[in-house]
Amino acid sequence: MIGNGLVRRAGALALVTMVMMSVAVCTATPPAQALPGGDSALTAEPLPCTVPCEFSADNVADGLGEVAVDATTFWHATWWTIEPTDTTSLTVHADPDGIWAPVLVLTDADTNVLAAADTTTGRTATLTVTVQAGTVYLLALAGHDAADQGHAAMTLTTGTPDAPGDVGAAAFDAGAGVTWSAPDDHGDAVVEYRVYVNGSSTYTAVPAPATSTSFSGLTVGASYVFEVSAVNTHGESARSAPSAEVVPFTISTTSLAFSPPNPNWPSSFELIATVTASINVSTGTVTFRRNGVVQGTATVTDGRANLGGLSMAPGTYSYVANFSGAPSVTASSSSGSITVGKGVQSITFSGIGSTAFATGTIGIAPTSSSGLTVSVASSTPTVCTVRTGVVTLVAGGTCSLTATQAGNASW
Repeated sequence: MIGNGLVRRAGALALVTMVMMSVAVCTATPPAQALPGGDSALTAEPLPCTVPCEFSADNVADGLGEVAVDATTFWHATWWTIEPTDTTSLTVHADPDGIWAPVLVLTDADTNVLAAADTTTGRTATLTVTVQAGTVYLLALAGHDAADQGHAAMTLTTGTPDAPGDVGAAAFDAGAGVTWSAPDDHGDAVVEYRVYVNGSSTYTAVPAPATSTSFSGLTVGASYVFEVSAVNTHGESARSAPSAEVVPFTISTTSLAFSPPNPNWPSSFELIATVTASINVSTGTVTFRRNGVVQGTATVTDGRANLGGLSMAPGTYSYVANFSGAPSVTASSSSGSITVGKGVQSITFSGIGSTAFATGTIGIAPTSSSGLTVSVASSTPTVCTVRTGVVTLVAGGTCSLTATQAGNASW
């Protein structure tokens, strides 16, 4: 805080008011302009407010002197005293009302110039300087040349902002979002926030007034904490308390395949779940279901989980593979269907060879790999006939037989 000694002047004014009686109090109106400072460094007035603050000032009074800075003379200077109670950074702005060119000059009590801000017509003059607690300083508002006189809005701020509060972080896919609340800026607006990651000395700058940002490309599975500082014209605040620790994750994708893709009954087949992410997945499990019924569970290794030894009757079947997720890897699932074809059967029918007509009958017993009954018919009924596994020779010649198995729902 920077004091101003205004209480003594107020007391004096109060005494005058009592002498003038209450009528003067009731009819008095505020001056058209704020009190100017003293007309010289020796008669400087205390600031009319306590920093950080704003007030209206001018350098239009008669008899205002000059102030020299190096080899330059500035005109019509009006003066105030400043006495900080804390060692801090002080910034003063003089925003002109009109087209004149204001100048700010800060000196020590012996009028040694410590800082000055010259400007051009219609521009705001700004100076920033570190002031010491308990030291008296003199502040002058002057004009760039003898023609420059007018009113100005004076703004005085002191110190860096407080540290931002409520810093929070939330992880997402290979990244994190960070939020915070704006701090007390002590009268000097925050222009930038700086976000530090894991205590680093480097930062990501976020222009005010935004109070959030995000980071991408973070390491999945690693831990991150964030701290935020605020910056105004006085400098950078202390860092905030760190956010809670967050761990970026990766989004997985599961696909389901079958091997072989088109099996025939009664051959077995295998379910293959492939889990992909931005990192190699070698943990977690995949649960395989058919019609909501668990068929088995397998552990993921190098992004794959297999469930083999499945055998189904001919038909089309739908399966679902559910990946459980793993540390820093999201869960995912996939579905697919497989069509099991009928079994392919073969018939074993040994040849009879040459047989004498006089033999009369010959027994035959063709078989199928399906185990189903095989039927046999003669293609040459004038030479031979067949009934219930017995071939009867009718005449000499070539006897041709055809063995048939019609198949069923499975073959």
